[in-house]
Amino acid sequence: MESKAKTWSLTVALATISIAAGAQIMEKHVLTLEGAKTAISAAEAEAKRLGVGGAIAVVDDGGNLLNFVRIDGTFAAGANVSIDKARTAAMFKKPTKAFEDIINNGRFTMTALPDFTPLQGGVPISVGDRVVGAIGMSGASSAQQDEEIAMVGAKAVSAPSVGRSQDSDAPTQTSMESSRSGTTTSDERFLVSRDKSGVALQGYDPVAYFTDQKPAKGNPKWKSEHKHATYYFASAEHKDLFDAAPGKYEPQFGGYCGYAASINRISPINPNFWQVLDGRLVLQHNQKALDKWNEDLNGNLAKADTNWPGLVAKNGIGPKDLINTDRKGVAIQGYDPVAYFLEGSPMKGKKEFESTYNGALYHFVSQDHRYKFEDNPSKYVPQFGGFCGYAASINKVSPINPKYWQIQDGRLVLQHTKKAYDLFNQDAAGNYAKAQANWPGLVQKYGK
Repeated sequence: MESKAKTWSLTVALATISIAAGAQIMEKHVLTLEGAKTAISAAEAEAKRLGVGGAIAVVDDGGNLLNFVRIDGTFAAGANVSIDKARTAAMFKKPTKAFEDIINNGRFTMTALPDFTPLQGGVPISVGDRVVGAIGMSGASSAQQDEEIAMVGAKAVSAPSVGRSQDSDAPTQTSMESSRSGTTTSDERFLVSRDKSGVALQGYDPVAYFTDQKPAKGNPKWKSEHKHATYYFASAEHKDLFDAAPGKYEPQFGGYCGYAASINRISPINPNFWQVLDGRLVLQHNQKALDKWNEDLNGNLAKADTNWPGLVAKNGIGPKDLINTDRKGVAIQGYDPVAYFLEGSPMKGKKEFESTYNGALYHFVSQDHRYKFEDNPSKYVPQFGGFCGYAASINKVSPINPKYWQIQDGRLVLQHTKKAYDLFNQDAAGNYAKAQANWPGLVQKYGK
């Protein structure tokens, strides 16, 4: 079936899959035979334009062959090589050149992976940031030319996003969180559970859940950066596996609690409560959350998948941020952000009622306050990263005293001193607007 993105010559079919009782429906983009033929035709035309031969293969997201062509005069072995390149790019969701570079730099452990061909010339085919298949090319005049030809084929059927299916009332599952090249744009928003140092999963090794079937604490000696977070690993081999296919091993829902996401909330996790579901690592807050999740496993997974884009849109931040925390990563000096709204006064929170949001820990006076925060953290977090509002209005960054505060336009604004509070309120609306205008520049200058 056709999508509305006709200008991209997109030939990706949308297959609807019933997930659970209650008519929970998810839609998945599937590369069709027609799409595979389009990719191969484009790549073959490019090869002929360059005056080279080659074998070209297209596979689906499971590595299954959809279509293949061997240009006259191409050596016979190129057939298998092109298929293997395509399968590697599809299964690991990366161009095969990335793996060739890793091995050339001395990381030979990756060569032990089964069904793995780290030779340049395999390129994923994507819809937005979802890999739906891959194309492999072998037999041109160089490995670089193999990749360039494969990229022409991939581009012929890849698209940045897909609109609503023309014959379905259900919206398609798409994502615009990253560009097709994987680069970060200035307006990209992300939502990842990290500590104040940017470390995800509380320092646990994401790969160990798959390879060892148990949680394992990572070692800072082996670390990788992925989507604005740092991951630690228990071994160099685990780091290699992650670097080859980070999307395969990264935790779902930004490393936040899966059950919380299913009820449209974000909540921290305990690394000891986990599951690998259809190749996806899902973590939970505690045993109660895990039990609630398992009451309707498929249904809750579908709900979490549906809710997550909205949670990111509402609560995500940009590539850089600037948050005022103490040495332990606690924001607002441990004061409860919700209390300012509900109780009308500063109240010291308790560590037993703790939540995490965008690299900071927040303490609350009660479980009820914590739940309200997790339902809508962006509503309750202090403005300007928890730094002084008046300082931001004069383009500076300054600490705060939690006892000097106000709710301005429905947002919590904290101040450094009584003097700062008074100066800010000489023109509260005007100074708030100035602070909002200045804050992005301060984040760029001082954030990380």
